[in-house]
Amino acid sequence: MNHKICAYFTRCRCFFLSGSKGRLKNIGQGFPVNPFGGKKIPEIKFGKTFGFFAVILIPFISNQYLKIMYWSIPDIPDTIVARKNSKWNTPWVWLTVLALLFIAALIVVLWLKISPFYLLIPVGVWGAALLYRFILSMNRSAAADAWETEKSNIRKKWTDWAQRSIVLVDSHTILPDPLSLPDVITQASGGRNADLFLFPRDEDEDLWRSGYPYVAEHFYQKLSELAEYRQPVTLHIDAPDEEAYLNWQQRFEEIAEMAGVRATIKPLSDGESLMGDWVENRQFEGIHVIFSAWLNEDASDAEFTENATWLAFASPYAAKQNKLPVKAVLQRPIAISLSDETAQNKAFGHYADYALKNRTVHAAWFTAPPKDTQQYVGKLRQAGVSWNDNFDLPLIHTPEPYTGQLPRESHWLTLGLMAENIDQQNQLFGWQKDGNLYMGCLIHQNSVA
Repeated sequence: MNHKICAYFTRCRCFFLSGSKGRLKNIGQGFPVNPFGGKKIPEIKFGKTFGFFAVILIPFISNQYLKIMYWSIPDIPDTIVARKNSKWNTPWVWLTVLALLFIAALIVVLWLKISPFYLLIPVGVWGAALLYRFILSMNRSAAADAWETEKSNIRKKWTDWAQRSIVLVDSHTILPDPLSLPDVITQASGGRNADLFLFPRDEDEDLWRSGYPYVAEHFYQKLSELAEYRQPVTLHIDAPDEEAYLNWQQRFEEIAEMAGVRATIKPLSDGESLMGDWVENRQFEGIHVIFSAWLNEDASDAEFTENATWLAFASPYAAKQNKLPVKAVLQRPIAISLSDETAQNKAFGHYADYALKNRTVHAAWFTAPPKDTQQYVGKLRQAGVSWNDNFDLPLIHTPEPYTGQLPRESHWLTLGLMAENIDQQNQLFGWQKDGNLYMGCLIHQNSVA
């Protein structure tokens, strides 16, 4: 239903424009069916005030009915196109017709011996036909120009919608020694690391609980820095189970009190939808931190390389009003179905046309099998995405060969690495979840790229 609602609002905008330049009557003729079922949508005429209302407000009204992650951008049809000149519509043809009419009238006048003034009748008919053709052509041209202008307005509104973003205020990612963040980001170590790396344990214990003091102390300073901005802080903890969450909650409650920070601590259940909500509501209050830490339950039987990531977000409004630092911006993400090939290709096309309009992609980070990653990059290329092939830096980033096996949910680590990768400006990210590809773009404002 969402895509139908969106298409319906777009069609309404077409009708409202009937009062604009060229009086676009029934500009919605390309949309004969009401998406809510039933009869053909009738021709509607409104004034310029309604046209302005449609252009400015309807995209924002319709967006309230859309899913946050799925994009239901309708196709913009060529409802009115400038008609090409016919080969018969040339000055020589018109002059030839005038000459033939005049000769025919002259023959009639001479044959019937009537007044020569009757010779003006064919000239008048010819002139009226020429005037009618000229007016029709001008109206058609004005209507086509007005529709092209409206199409540009529609595309601009959807581009602004697709490129809406939130601010990344701060980030911090830690990996166990001897892993180096710059080496993992630039992929300079050669890769194919089969080892697993763990954080130090307290009191020589192997259980993960003894590792969290080491991790937490790295983020005490980060929480203390947020206190300087005098903003309420909401900490969303990504943990593999309830026990892990409760341990992190207790630890952060203690360090928040020590740091003098007003912190609300919550479990992170659906980070993708949460970020989508932040993008949609660009004036949300305070600073929101996503904290993700993955530690092995038993260090003696490790399954993955441990890591911890801290991502602090704020709305553009809050960042401007409170003079918060802007490390990067995160654009509106999209969820792309992996089961429907047609819908998938269309979604990649929409993302390329609107979210990446006038942007060059400098890097891509996909938490997916290599074969799938190549497929996604190929579809983006086919959709017209511009890539910056700087061979000094990797275009496709794959951290796992350099870190060893990562936990099954390492997408927050990926975002953390992207945030530290200031040498590449426009960076795509993507990971698979629930049969969809969740994709977005992180943009460094002061990148050297």
